[in-house]
Amino acid sequence: MYKKTLINLTAITMAMSIAFAPTVTAFAAETGSYPEIVSETWNHNEGEVLEHTGDVTNDSSDYSAVYADGSAEAPAVVKQNGDATNVNDHWRAVGAYEYGTVEVTGDASGNYGAGAFKDSTVIIDGNVTGRTDNGIRVQSDSYMIVDGDVNSQMAGIVTDGSSTVIVGGDVNSSTTGISVQITDINGERKCICTTCGANPCTCDHDTGDNKNIIVVEGTIKADGTGIYVQKDNDELTNCNIPTIIVYEIDAQNAISSNDAEVEDYLKNHVQYIVKNDSGDKVKVEGLYSTTVKKIDSIDVDTTNKTVSENTSNLNLLTTTLNHAFTVAVEQGYELTAGDNVSMVLNEDGTYTITLTNSKGGITLSARLIQVAAPTTEAVTASGSSETHEQVVEEAPAIFATFTVTGRTDLPEVLGASRDGGIVESNRPVVTVKANGNLTALQYKRAFIDTVKNAPQGAIVRLETSASYCIDKMMMEALAARADLTLEVTFPVNHEKTTVVVPAGYDHMSLLDENGYCGFLYLASVFNK
Repeated sequence: MYKKTLINLTAITMAMSIAFAPTVTAFAAETGSYPEIVSETWNHNEGEVLEHTGDVTNDSSDYSAVYADGSAEAPAVVKQNGDATNVNDHWRAVGAYEYGTVEVTGDASGNYGAGAFKDSTVIIDGNVTGRTDNGIRVQSDSYMIVDGDVNSQMAGIVTDGSSTVIVGGDVNSSTTGISVQITDINGERKCICTTCGANPCTCDHDTGDNKNIIVVEGTIKADGTGIYVQKDNDELTNCNIPTIIVYEIDAQNAISSNDAEVEDYLKNHVQYIVKNDSGDKVKVEGLYSTTVKKIDSIDVDTTNKTVSENTSNLNLLTTTLNHAFTVAVEQGYELTAGDNVSMVLNEDGTYTITLTNSKGGITLSARLIQVAAPTTEAVTASGSSETHEQVVEEAPAIFATFTVTGRTDLPEVLGASRDGGIVESNRPVVTVKANGNLTALQYKRAFIDTVKNAPQGAIVRLETSASYCIDKMMMEALAARADLTLEVTFPVNHEKTTVVVPAGYDHMSLLDENGYCGFLYLASVFNK
């Protein structure tokens, strides 16, 4: 079996490496094979190295379609090149037990999809489906990797917390996404490192076996609970809770436990994968870094009874609830990060991002800010018949004026003004600084600052030289001030158009799927 060893943990950037010892390489038994239709595979095949090409299907309430059962002295290996299906709704499709290793290069479908028990390994290259029961079950120091999705009627992943589970896709369940029932202490495991005294360890040394980790690179979609941990032993501590790393939880109840302390621990220690779809345009500091060495596939030689493994490193950047990290984006771009975070635009142009709930789903996306591009015109030099193109520079981004009306501390005199602001009624006006030719970042900051600092019940007027937009952070600032009325004036076909967004409106509903609201869309909503 493959040993999992926790290598080290560093300070704010935790480096976890889970390494596996070489696979068994020599077996003495004869090579076996599976027929196309399998009726009985629940048999001990210690020492066998089997490989079969073609889909395997059976209809049995007692036998798996593909199964490996070995021993410490004579492990068993089965490689199934194709799908594995048990059409009977009372048994699984794939199983491995006691130093058994199975790889299925296709999909697995059964009453429940696949199980790995007692120092065994199962690798499914496709999707796993439990039609009437669980998706996968993993127990007793075993290893399960599913490259695709796990789909189930009952809990998607069921484990005792002693094993390694990696799912590359989503976990879809009608009940619970991940169900962990910790019944044994699984060996001595210390919370406090005896070398550095920290929890978790922050020094560079071997901390011993770490066999309890669950990774879901996609989304847990559950009708009930996303992650549930059952504590059945009062002697268990938080050290026995597996490390759980997910991208996103889409469930009525994200995290729960039958023990209040365990539930609180989970909410603060479940790690959420932070994805980046913009490459080098985004620079991140302050995330945790997890590296898992995983087995992608196995190669078997049935003649010489040997097995070799193909491995890769799974590199994950993660955060936890209420943990803040910093993101810088390339000049000319702005950032989005999902619906479950708070974003603060710092003075240096970076963003401070904090996960605010247990749903996760953070993807960093740098979006190009649309700015006016230089245009060219034909120019004829004096006394010459030759012409050439001359660049005509336009504004750096947008010309915008921000004004606020409704200040009670200014003189209520018709035509009163400050900083050049002209009053169109007997309501006083104050003009906000940073008006004029603004970059996109300056425009955004001025809008947020204007809204934030406007007096109670004021009217915020925004006039621009072009039809522009309001992004998510700007709209969030406006939504936080339900007392304000927003007036936006912009040119349409060379004529000024004014749109009024009334106080108390559901501002966030105006954003599109990318988190933007264009002025023309505002006009279509309010100027009917």
